[in-house]
Amino acid sequence: MVLVSGKKLKLVKKRARRFTRHESDRYLRIRPNWRRPHGIDNRMRRRSKEQGKCPTSELRDALDAKPKVCAEIAHAVGAKKRRDIVERAKQLNIKLTNGNARIRTEENE
Repeated sequence: MVLVSGKKLKLVKKRARRFTRHESDRYLRIRPNWRRPHGIDNRMRRRSKEQGKCPTSELRDALDAKPKVCAEIAHAVGAKKRRDIVERAKQLNIKLTNGNARIRTEENE
């Protein structure tokens, strides 16, 4: 016969830190949902230490995401830079929704 204790330990799960909107703690009309600061004199946009952290978006962040998530190349990116992005995405195993846009294959005649 196996003895089992009645207490069950609660698992502590990791959770991502949520970024809050600048001055949302100061005014009720500003919700805490993240919005990037755009002002020319904004201390948070200029990354002042005491004003809080801003999230950074890079291609590396896509690796941490779920495998169902894919990336998309912006419309303004030229053909030469597109080729570089497509090659890098293949190395990192990231799917692109518009990976073959503006890339023409040379036909041998």
